[in-house]
Amino acid sequence: HWIRALAARAVPELGLTDCADTLRKLKRDRSLHVRHAASTALVQLEGGKMKTLKTLSTLERILLLREIPIFSGLAPEDLEKIADIAHEDLYSSGGIICREGDPGSALFVIVSGDVQVVRSAGKQESILAARGVGEVVGEMAILDSSPRSATLRALHDVRVLSIDGDAFKSILLDRPEVAVSVLRNMSSRIRALNAMVGTG
Repeated sequence: HWIRALAARAVPELGLTDCADTLRKLKRDRSLHVRHAASTALVQLEGGKMKTLKTLSTLERILLLREIPIFSGLAPEDLEKIADIAHEDLYSSGGIICREGDPGSALFVIVSGDVQVVRSAGKQESILAARGVGEVVGEMAILDSSPRSATLRALHDVRVLSIDGDAFKSILLDRPEVAVSVLRNMSSRIRALNAMVGTG
């Protein structure tokens, strides 16, 4: 069913207008993912506007997660489990995704837009980093069960998938390769921060 869903999704992107009848048949497929992909593709192929473009389908979430290094080695079935527990949240420019000092109960995958990582020192603020599409943020507070070490603020409009911390820990226990990827990701960020401090 994954191949049928991906094939249906690719039809409008490839401009295969002669596949409209096939898409109509796939709208009656036994898989929900295939039916949704076929319906979406048919609307796009016929030049209509999707009313649901503000939300991601499970298939789109799976494809997005597949592109993120820490999840890239997982099978589609495992990605589907993560996609199902992820919540989609929208933040307008300047919106606070999470605050420094808050309990870390979720991590965030940036779907669109950019996020500033900000730390306070009294009344002063310092921007530690900027994170963009496909990056994971907020995972450190989950792993060490500590309060958030920084504030995440939307730069322009931002859409994220938030994944519950307990669910993420279960994934790490079940899939050691994800845990290794998370450690690599964190290690590279620590190196980048050390480099920044060294040049400061």
